[in-house]
Amino acid sequence: NHCESSQVVTCTFSVQSQLHPSSQEELTQKQVKRIKMEEVKINILLIGKTGQGKSATGNTLLDRPGFFKTSTNLTSETKKVKFSCRQLENYMLHVVDGPGLVDTDMETVEDKETAIKHIETALAMCYGGVSAFLYAIRFGPRFTAEDRSTLHSLKTIFGNDFMQHVIVVVTGGDLFQ
Repeated sequence: NHCESSQVVTCTFSVQSQLHPSSQEELTQKQVKRIKMEEVKINILLIGKTGQGKSATGNTLLDRPGFFKTSTNLTSETKKVKFSCRQLENYMLHVVDGPGLVDTDMETVEDKETAIKHIETALAMCYGGVSAFLYAIRFGPRFTAEDRSTLHSLKTIFGNDFMQHVIVVVTGGDLFQ
């Protein structure tokens, strides 16, 4: 897959702990320069229920409006797992998007098997592992029992370390006012 380049001034991701997980020492200027010369890959997996703004979030991260198909209603426009990447200074940002992985309307065995296949495909696209899970949730008056159940399911699917690597993204910013 082809990845387009675009330059930005800053990158907000912290990768020091990934590069030197056992060292708590400050990096010397020489080490910082060496790290900056190397390209660091950041794998972002967009997760959450259908209609919560995962694809729109991915488009924003990639600065590519319309790359991931979006919808204004609660039906999924995303039918298969897809990824794209963007160069941010010395960081290669890989963004993986797919259908809602833990929708409560998955009633049949086939629905659940399809969801498992989508998860496997998404993880395979995050070669080297997932750097962060971006959990998209649409802006609203409250965090529901269904939302809690979704997070619990994701923790079950991705393991105990999931909560240490999840970033909650509140979508629908046009509704904040």
